[in-house]
Amino acid sequence: MGQLLGVFDGPNDGTVSVAETRWSGAAEHCEVYVSHTGLTFSATAATLAARFLRSGSFTQPGAETPIKLAARAQ
Repeated sequence: MGQLLGVFDGPNDGTVSVAETRWSGAAEHCEVYVSHTGLTFSATAATLAARFLRSGSFTQPGAETPIKLAARAQ
């Protein structure tokens, strides 16, 4: 929506604001620092998506995470 309006409040990828990606029912949320189109070419985004689909979590014990992770507020 941000691209249509041309205005972003806060962090964004040039197309979508980070706030627009949050969902109250999500177990976790993460930010990958690439452009919106760059997500399709990002090895980090692919690794995180595969990890989440396999385990239900973006984090992996003992693994370095080069992105910002934010757990759902309790």
